[in-house]
Amino acid sequence: SLNEAYSKVDEKVDEVIECIDEERAKGHKIILVSQFADTVEYYYDKLYTHYNKPQFKYPMGMITGSSNTDDSDSTEPTLPGLKKPKKPAVLLNQKPSTKKDVLNHFSPRSKKAIELIDDNSQIDLVVATDTISTGQNLQDAVTLMNIDLPYNPMTLEQRIGRIDRPLPKGDNNDQIYIYTFPIYQSINSQLKMMKRLGNKMEGVLNDTEFDNVV
Repeated sequence: SLNEAYSKVDEKVDEVIECIDEERAKGHKIILVSQFADTVEYYYDKLYTHYNKPQFKYPMGMITGSSNTDDSDSTEPTLPGLKKPKKPAVLLNQKPSTKKDVLNHFSPRSKKAIELIDDNSQIDLVVATDTISTGQNLQDAVTLMNIDLPYNPMTLEQRIGRIDRPLPKGDNNDQIYIYTFPIYQSINSQLKMMKRLGNKMEGVLNDTEFDNVV
């Protein structure tokens, strides 16, 4: 039907949620990264709504810049043809924050934020651009999810380096988990979208067949 054709389904978001659920079940903290600020904001909105509405169940943070002191602070690229994001560059759950504060709440042990180590205000998921890919020690997390692949392979290495660092002698917790959502999955989503568009157009044509009689 025409109503069914209008239904909006994002298969890639659904797959990301499935992977997040698997890692959450293991008690793992998760970093979800994209090279585009628009993509980070989109996924953060989807994930926050999925997990925390109507009840707050999964604390998380978003980073596309370093703070919210200036509208131009979101320095990461946006998708071609789209306007620069106007949302806060950093969110701690739904409150404007700073990159330092979000990362301290996410990885208090590696950031040496002692006051947060046993605090229930910790967050377990960060959705961010590559602004967190350099100079940050985030080894409280063992899971990295790449929403997209960066053009520069070194950027991917830098992302992995946030959670893959030398551990103290005798620490055997050295396994990390890397998820990458390949381009063919994106293509598959596009093909499904085109099929839905075809169904929609067929419904429109069927609804206006009488025009051909005139």
